[in-house]
Amino acid sequence: MPLEHYEQLQKQLVGAILSLTAILLLGTIGYGVIEHWSLLDSAYMTVITLTTVGFSETHLLSPTGRLFTIFLISIGGINIALLLNRFTNTMIHGYFQ
Repeated sequence: MPLEHYEQLQKQLVGAILSLTAILLLGTIGYGVIEHWSLLDSAYMTVITLTTVGFSETHLLSPTGRLFTIFLISIGGINIALLLNRFTNTMIHGYFQ
């Protein structure tokens, strides 16, 4: 496989990881601002939302918080699917050998 293809896969994988990190930060900050939660509660809610673990909410959500959660699930789900796709693609093509 050409070196350019590996470099492209690497860029896409790194981009997806950075994007997921940004979404985690966005979620944590968003819950903190919208719901006035602590950093730990905001980060916890973001992680359980993005991983679809399904634990109960840390605190009751306001209507704005619920809309934010819908937005977070949408962008987070798409990003996680992209990250898994890129990671699988790199594994199939033997990038980590």
